[in-house]
Amino acid sequence: VLTFVDVTAIKQAQQELGASKRRLEVALDLGDIGTWDWDIVNNRMVLGHQLSALFKLKEDEFQGTCESYVHLIHPEDREHFKAAVADALQREMPFAVDYRVLLPDGAEHAFLTQADVYRDRQGKPVRMTGVCIDITARKQMEQALRETEDRFQAVLDNSAALIFVKDRNGKYLLCNPATARVF
Repeated sequence: VLTFVDVTAIKQAQQELGASKRRLEVALDLGDIGTWDWDIVNNRMVLGHQLSALFKLKEDEFQGTCESYVHLIHPEDREHFKAAVADALQREMPFAVDYRVLLPDGAEHAFLTQADVYRDRQGKPVRMTGVCIDITARKQMEQALRETEDRFQAVLDNSAALIFVKDRNGKYLLCNPATARVF
């Protein structure tokens, strides 16, 4: 007895899945995004290859536990990170946290991590899966903006010149101390 099965639909689905995977890989790479998955019950953590690359880790440099992940985080940010994890697990809160990582070459990078917590039928957390986005450039721009604002404020506060801004109706929107003394 011979049986023939048309596998055209299966092959097409496999091709579509492969194309979708390639698009996801491109998006992760271009967005400086890495993925991770933490099996909470067995304390096993898997980093996607993009995240390993963002952290500049070699294969043997990550032991695959939550503790080894926390060890990658800047020492000053570890408690903040652990508190955010605890909140997400205990209070069923969304998990989103910024922190710094010290890379093996000594560079410091900033990351935003967001994740979903999966629970068993009793509501106990069993898995956490998320993304880690390199936000170093954004943090550097925010710092540069703060420094520029501080310099502007120092000039405004210490200038003997009258400096002010009014809206179209003549209402003062901004003025320095010298202007305030005169008016």
